[in-house]
Amino acid sequence: MQSDLVYLNVGGQKFCTSKQTLLSVPGDTFFSSLLSERISSTKDSDGAYFIDRDPNLFHLILNYLRTKQLSLLHDAAKGNLGALIHESQFYGFSSLTKQLKMCQDVEQKSTCGSKLFCGKIEPSEDANKVKIVKVHASTIVAAYEKSFSCYQYRGVRGFHKFYSSSVDYEPEIQDIALHVKVCDSHCSHPGASTINIVAVAHGCKASIVGFSDTGADTSYGTFQLPSKVTNVFHVGLDMIALSYSHIGVWRSQQWQAQRVEPLTSYDVGGSFLLLGSNSGSICYVDMEKFPLRMKDNDLLVTQMYKDPSVPTTAITAMSVYIPTKTKNSGNWIEIAYGTATGLIRVIVQYP
Repeated sequence: MQSDLVYLNVGGQKFCTSKQTLLSVPGDTFFSSLLSERISSTKDSDGAYFIDRDPNLFHLILNYLRTKQLSLLHDAAKGNLGALIHESQFYGFSSLTKQLKMCQDVEQKSTCGSKLFCGKIEPSEDANKVKIVKVHASTIVAAYEKSFSCYQYRGVRGFHKFYSSSVDYEPEIQDIALHVKVCDSHCSHPGASTINIVAVAHGCKASIVGFSDTGADTSYGTFQLPSKVTNVFHVGLDMIALSYSHIGVWRSQQWQAQRVEPLTSYDVGGSFLLLGSNSGSICYVDMEKFPLRMKDNDLLVTQMYKDPSVPTTAITAMSVYIPTKTKNSGNWIEIAYGTATGLIRVIVQYP
C-alpha cells in the first residue's frame, strides 16, 4: 500500500523503503520513535524525513534491514567498521552493533581476509565444557558431557537457544549429529518451518530426538549396538551409527544393524559410505540403494579393495573424493588412506 512507503532524505540522498523494513529490528530504535512521532522530525520540500547522517553508511544499514544479512564486502564498509558501528548505535540497532564489534575484534586480531559474519554464543550459567559442535543450515548443536543444546540463527537477533535436551545421557556423550530439513505438507509439527534431527552416541547406544523450531519434540527411541558407538553422522536422510564391530542405519524411524570387520576408519563421498578395517580392507555401502536392501535385511557391505601389505596392516585414516558425474566424466573415485605402519596409498578408479 502507498501508505506503507516511507521516504527518507539521508544527508541529501533520497531513499524509499517500507515501514515494515524500518521496524524489522525489535525494540526501541530510532525509526520506531520517528514513525510514532515520539521524536521531532524535519521534512524536506518533497515531504521526506530528513536525517543528517552519512548516506553511504545508511545504504549498508538499510540493506541489512532488508535482507537480515551483514555484508562487509561493499566498498563503503571497507576500513569503516568503526564508523558503521557508530551509525548502528545512533539508529539503536543493538544486535547489529554487537555483530559489527565482533567483526572488528576479529579483523584486528586476524590476517585471514574479509569476514562475512562473526557470531558468538555466550555460555549459560550451568554450561560445562563444549565437547562437540556440529552445524547444519544455520543451526548449531553443542554437546556437553551429558547434554546438548541447539541454537538457531534468527536474523537481526543473532543466534538464540531454542532447544535443550531434557535428559542426561549415560554414559557421557561420545559423538553427536545434526540434520535440519524443511517441513512439508506432511510435517508432524504444525506451524514449524524446520525439523531438526539430533543423534547422540553414548556408550553402546544411539539416541535420536526430533524437534521443531517451535520447540515441540519427539523421541524416536534409543537403539543399541553390541559394542560402543564411536561415531554418528548423516548420509543424506540416513543416520549412521558406527561401532568397532557393527554399522547401524536409521531411516524413516526404522533401525537396521549389521556386523562388519573391526572398523578403524571411515569417510563419506556422495552416497557412498566407505569403511576401513583392521584387516586392511576397504568396504563400501551405497546408501542411495539402501531402501532396496531393507527388504532382505542386508546392508550389502561390499569389499572394494584390500591393502597388499604383508603382514596385514590396519587402515587407520581414509579420505574419499567422488566428483560430480557428468556426460564426459562418468563415475570415478579417488581414495587416499593411511595405515598403522605409516604407509600412505592413493587409489584412483576411472570409469
